[in-house]
Amino acid sequence: MKEKHIGLFLRKKDSAWLSCQSITKNLLDSYLAAFKNSHIYYLDDNNEYLAGLNLEKIDRLIFIDHIPNPAAILQKISCLNKEIVIHIFGDFMLQLNSWIKLKENNYNIQFIAASKKQAQLVENLMKNSKKLEVIPFPLENDFFITDSCKNIKNNQEYFSFIYAGRLNDQKNLIDLIKGFLIFKKTFKTNARLKIIGFQDHIGIPFLGKKIMPGVLAHSFNLLKNELDNPEDLIFLGPLSRESLRKELLNSDAFVSMSTYNDEDFGMIVSEALACGLPCLLSDWAGYSNFKEYCPDFVELVKISKSNFRPEQNILSKKMYYLEDKFKHKNASIEISQKAFHSLSVNAISERLKLKPFSRNFSGWNDLFIKLKDQFELMPSKPFNDGKGNYSQLYRDTYCSYWNYSE
Repeated sequence: MKEKHIGLFLRKKDSAWLSCQSITKNLLDSYLAAFKNSHIYYLDDNNEYLAGLNLEKIDRLIFIDHIPNPAAILQKISCLNKEIVIHIFGDFMLQLNSWIKLKENNYNIQFIAASKKQAQLVENLMKNSKKLEVIPFPLENDFFITDSCKNIKNNQEYFSFIYAGRLNDQKNLIDLIKGFLIFKKTFKTNARLKIIGFQDHIGIPFLGKKIMPGVLAHSFNLLKNELDNPEDLIFLGPLSRESLRKELLNSDAFVSMSTYNDEDFGMIVSEALACGLPCLLSDWAGYSNFKEYCPDFVELVKISKSNFRPEQNILSKKMYYLEDKFKHKNASIEISQKAFHSLSVNAISERLKLKPFSRNFSGWNDLFIKLKDQFELMPSKPFNDGKGNYSQLYRDTYCSYWNYSE
């Protein structure tokens, strides 16, 4: 059988999002390992060179970046009889005006989502939708730990939970801390919670809600003072990736209750598992998929369908369960190796080799058109119901994100 000639498309300039920088680099490494006949095409912001691009020898065009939007590129090049693969990123909903340019009869497209719930969201926007391929974003092989790291953790007298990520309202950080306070007051524990990240002041853009600078810090300090020992809640601020990895390696469990609307996957969860940490996650969007990859080491907390936040009492009980299960057991190597088999560049490379091409794009449906029109009509708060709450359109669109995993 003739080997396919692959064209890999990505932006030359790094993404502004750190997670996307890792994703595109690792997807590139995975494809290069999977297909020898691969050619890299670096895209600039204005795409001026595309008109003269010779793709005659390329059988399959694969887009592994989120900017520039693939739909805009496909309009500028000849793709007749070409196979087109597009990896979907978390900002899919923010690019509806670009995606609308894809016409079902013009292109032979296979979309790949990073998680099952993201796949369901996009399927719900297509005519006669077929199941999208689901392949997680890969993590570089050397992020995972090996047998030489068996004694990596310090001899701590306390169980250390860690959160890392952006600090904004949809990450539910205040709910997480309140759950931690209930956990501390209800159970006899000397556990600590470390917070890593920076406040981005994004607020809830889909509702048009903004967060004033200092609000999160004020709430954090108020909650910290409710602890018998304020040192049990530690804010470390933003860290370099190398420093973050060291903190993960010296922690006992990762926790995040995010219900961010574009939580398509969760690279930080991959990184935590690679460092050998059991994870306590919101049963939301891409986070839910990690239960399949590491079923014995991932616990999920159901999210309220009314306000899209975790139930703090349930969260506190799950924290106790995780501490009790792992405080006397170092399962780091086992967790990391389990994650490696599903989430590493090596693992994804092998999946890509075996993945047959199958068209799954059938055009956009009425819900997609309704969404696009709503974003054009109310770009600053497309899902606000007029009372400051999420509209029915949001619930119809994102319903797959809070469907509970069994």
